[in-house]
Amino acid sequence: GCGKSLLAEAVASQLGSSFVEVQAPSLLSRLVGQSERNLAQVFSRARAAAPCVLFIDQLEALAPRRTSSCGTEPLVQRSRPAVARACAR
Repeated sequence: GCGKSLLAEAVASQLGSSFVEVQAPSLLSRLVGQSERNLAQVFSRARAAAPCVLFIDQLEALAPRRTSSCGTEPLVQRSRPAVARACAR
């Protein structure tokens, strides 16, 4: 770390907002649809804590490098519809 979490928490404090922090790797699951459900739960938590700063740490864990040939669709691409629905609420 270079203090991103600390900075985000300080921003939330200055805004008088709640701070919701999530470690991106904790969202991942091998079960079909579970990663998307985990992500939806994070947005539900953030909505319940509104106004809040939602900080997703280690975001790079959700999307492998484009040159990667892991054979699975990255969570970022699979969960776009779930993120769009969560943000629209």
